[in-house]
This record gives sequence, C-alpha cells and structure tokens, in this order.
Amino acid sequence: MDSESKKVSNILEAIAASNEELIKFAIKLRALSEVDEVYHRLDCRNYQTGPVLEMYVDAFHQSEVGICWWLEVRWNEAEWIIDSSVQLNHDEGQDSIRDFPLRTARTIEEFIVQLEGATLDLLSCTDLIELLESWAGCPGQAQSRRHRALDMAPAGTSLQGMNR
Repeated sequence: MDSESKKVSNILEAIAASNEELIKFAIKLRALSEVDEVYHRLDCRNYQTGPVLEMYVDAFHQSEVGICWWLEVRWNEAEWIIDSSVQLNHDEGQDSIRDFPLRTARTIEEFIVQLEGATLDLLSCTDLIELLESWAGCPGQAQSRRHRALDMAPAGTSLQGMNR
C-alpha cells in the first residue's frame, strides 16, 4: 500500500472506531427498560456546503421525547471540522442539551485525535441516560412533551432554544 492509501486507511479506521463506540452505546441504551426505540446511523452526505459525515444515536422513551447524541465531520481545503452535541428531541423540534466546542484539525493525525476526543465527549454524557430513566411512568398529560422533558432535565443542564 502506498503512503497516501495508508493515510486514507487511517482516516477510515478512525471513523470506524468512533462508529463502533456509538454502536456499543446504542446497545447499552437498548438494554434500558425505559427506552422504547434506539436508532444509530452513519451517513456520508454531499450538501451544497460540501461533504459531511454524520453519526448519531437517538434514544426515545414512550413519551416520544428522545435524546440524540450527534457527531458531524466536515472538511474543506484548509481543515477538518468536528461538531458534536446532545439534543433533546420532542414534538416541537430539538433543543440543545450539551454543546461541545468545535474541534478542528489540519493534519490526518490531528483529525484522528480530535475525532476520538469528540466521540469521548458524547459518551461522557452518561448523566443524560438518567434523564431517559427518569421518564418511566411519565403521564401523558396535556402539557407538551417538550416541557415535561425540560422539567425533568438534570440540574445544570443547559437548554438553548435551538430547533433544527
């Protein structure tokens, strides 16, 4: 294998490693009795703004409120850009629960380190699993699912009104 092919191989291995960690996380979430549905996905899309790699895990409770652990990789001629966050999904859209600083890299080696760090950031949000567990027995009242979920969010959770 030539040196350029080896570099591409290193990138693919790093993406696969992050994806495997998210798959393990999805399996952990599926084991929770309070969680009805869990989705994991990895997509590589070509938007008008350029190519984007998207990885996420969505976990939904019976109340139809869910949490999304999201990781996005973009690149341009100058750098790699890694964006990760945790979103609360509800009937009114999405609210950001945790936003992590954008990570950038100018070399493949830096990209691999930053991708691993962004993945670990997401997986460190284990307190949000407790939020899913706290939804057990949440009554279906007239109050919106979003407001019930926000009322039950752990102390210190930052919710910015960010709808996607």
